[in-house]
Amino acid sequence: MSAFLGPIHTWLFGKITLQNEIIEEIIELATKQQTDRDWAGSLNQQFGVFPVGDLESIIDTTNIHGWLQKHVIQVEHKLATLITQIQKEQLLSLEAIQSVFYEQGKKQSKQNNPSSLADLWKLIQDTMLDGMPCDHALEVMEQTENRILWKRRVCVHGDYWKQAGGDINLYYTLRDSFLQGLIASLPYELKREEDATYEIRQLDSIDSVELMMEEHQNILRMLQVVRNACYQLLQGADVVYEDFYEMIDFIKFYADDHHHGKEEKILFDEMVKHLGKMGSNLITHGMLVEHEWGRLFMSDLKEALQQLKDGREEAKLDIIASAIGYVKHLTRHIEKEDQLIYQFAKNHLQPEILKQVNLDTFQFEKEATTAGVQKKYQQLLENLERKYVC
Repeated sequence: MSAFLGPIHTWLFGKITLQNEIIEEIIELATKQQTDRDWAGSLNQQFGVFPVGDLESIIDTTNIHGWLQKHVIQVEHKLATLITQIQKEQLLSLEAIQSVFYEQGKKQSKQNNPSSLADLWKLIQDTMLDGMPCDHALEVMEQTENRILWKRRVCVHGDYWKQAGGDINLYYTLRDSFLQGLIASLPYELKREEDATYEIRQLDSIDSVELMMEEHQNILRMLQVVRNACYQLLQGADVVYEDFYEMIDFIKFYADDHHHGKEEKILFDEMVKHLGKMGSNLITHGMLVEHEWGRLFMSDLKEALQQLKDGREEAKLDIIASAIGYVKHLTRHIEKEDQLIYQFAKNHLQPEILKQVNLDTFQFEKEATTAGVQKKYQQLLENLERKYVC
């Protein structure tokens, strides 16, 4: 035990304070759902009020170790008791509580900006409360430049959750959400291989241009679906509204929001910034205008479908015209991007700019994967191909 206040004590109190901030955020959410209940007052009555102020002015310098340990115990009890009670009363969903941990992880990552796996591991140790330093709760099993593997040597949280009548597995689920938040904007992947073993590894960098060209192939497959569906209408088939709305859904959320969104927010933005008048002309007066044309075709298609629903039989002609107009327009647009725009970007953007484009694309894709975008629209595409292409 130390008789003098040192960096390790400030470090530990920072972790204690962070857990208390998470507790306060969950209390705020719970209070919005049950405004007549004093969650903070109840926890303070059971476990004491958390101290506020500079560590030097609030700590008991005659018993530094004991004072810190008391507040580790305090926030552990509060967290376990609060979440257990909320879950038992079904006041907040698990997803809502996970979001608090996830967003706090993102916040810590943004504030500390780890630039390597070693930096990330330090950040994990600096933010996640695992008892007192002498508990040695975590043990690194392997650490390289691209991978770190560690295990939980001892669980220092279980007794608190047991006393609260809660499930310790819930705590580790929430802890995983915090870790996922830490790496949300970083090129790393987290795996919990067993209950007590974790791995974070660096993911290979994405080639943004190659990825966008692969997405073009998926979009072209959907354009063939649209074309074949229109041909069936010419042959006298009825309009299958559900199928056409699914085609529009794919085009809106995959081709436009996901693919064009990535182009516009990342690659095209850098081309306009760094490639002068030529870059501006190609993008601002070229590709972006063509994106808007595509959106107009889809707007016209939705309007024509509604008119047919309303009994205007002639609207079948507008359905075919809008859909085939989009197919022709986007096919030429894709050819132009693959053969000219992307190659111009790769040949003229500086390597460090292209690297940043790849990193930003990686993050865009990572967030989309978490939301299930690629999986959803790949499945939708395959389902429609079985009906209209195969």
